[in-house]
Amino acid sequence: MTKKKKEVDLIGLQNEAENVDLKVTRVFIENLNSDKEININIGGGASSKSYSICQLLVYKFLTEKKKKILVVRKTLPSLRTSVLWLFYHILDEFGVRDRVREDKVGMNLYYGENVIHFNGLDDPEKVKSSDWNYMWFEEATDIDKKDFDTVRLYLRARSLDGNKNKIFMSFNPIDEFHWIKEYLVDNPEMNRHVRLIHSTYKDNPFIDDTTRERYEDLIRQDINFYRIYALGEWGKLENLIYRNWDIVDTIPVDGKYMVLYGVDPGYNDPSAIIRCKVKEQDVYIEEILYQTYMTNSELIKFMHKAIPKADYNRPMYFDAQYPDKIREVRLAGFNVKMAQKNVEDGIDMLKRMRLHVVKTSTNVINEFRAYSWKMDKHEHILDEPVDFMNHAMDALRYALYSQLRGEGIYKVRWV
Repeated sequence: MTKKKKEVDLIGLQNEAENVDLKVTRVFIENLNSDKEININIGGGASSKSYSICQLLVYKFLTEKKKKILVVRKTLPSLRTSVLWLFYHILDEFGVRDRVREDKVGMNLYYGENVIHFNGLDDPEKVKSSDWNYMWFEEATDIDKKDFDTVRLYLRARSLDGNKNKIFMSFNPIDEFHWIKEYLVDNPEMNRHVRLIHSTYKDNPFIDDTTRERYEDLIRQDINFYRIYALGEWGKLENLIYRNWDIVDTIPVDGKYMVLYGVDPGYNDPSAIIRCKVKEQDVYIEEILYQTYMTNSELIKFMHKAIPKADYNRPMYFDAQYPDKIREVRLAGFNVKMAQKNVEDGIDMLKRMRLHVVKTSTNVINEFRAYSWKMDKHEHILDEPVDFMNHAMDALRYALYSQLRGEGIYKVRWV
């Protein structure tokens, strides 16, 4: 596919017109031209669906007038460390971030009379204080039908330029029995309001060769993963590795716990930071970061803000294949160690423990729900995990296995 460019006029704060030459994919164009209220972006990874929707909302934010845009995920922490960062990245791409006013406390971006508000749906009542022109439900499969119906009622802000108010949704189709498929896609009553925009990594001409090869390699690792994450087809994941985990409201603050960190750095792939509180066989897990497009200097800056200073000396296990990054993070004041990366033994140890994931750690939860053993073409299950969508799982294993391997308290298998 040829790379598409779109020239857009940006109306500056002083009313001067500027041109920006945007690189966009088919996904951007289809969402832009859709005349439907609900635009469901379904597909595999690296298909540009999230990036394109973010580009489109920034485009509308900069070129339309008196528009109110709502961006939501299941929880506010997951939104803050993922989608908000993507908006920063794309505002830099437009070259206007310095002209956008930010209210960090209220989670708002302002440009002229336009606003983008970021909100978590752990409490959907929060969005009832205003009406909206555009909504984006990122990782929409994490959201309940009731939450969607509640928020949709507020897609009713007045449009002064005739542009239709719209909802955008984006997700990987991990569950063929999900309410989105049954209620929005397959339901004739709702489907008339819906445009289904399907995309795969093949629709994104801007991905690098390494990323493209990783998606194509999935067909040799696990056919079901390939269908869901490469082809973007509805499916159901099987052969899950971890079943010894649950979701908890909070992490305990009382009692004596060992505190550890695991870090799996990335750029095109997410950088993941996981905090663990360990007491005997109970491990409480909190997602600190899960974000793409972060340089090492940005990662360090984030760590200084997000990690309590009292934890700088806690053991922090880092993927050992990045010695230069490890050196930089160590010089920044953190107690960084090289992780032990024995995957099979690490998984075996973690399966003996009781794993409790705080409910705001949505990316960790999604990885737990997807982390699977490989299945060959004869449908034989192999003792090797699918090497995909495992950044939080790797960071978790780095922390726990590197610190705790060989300790006697983990010799008794917990079922």
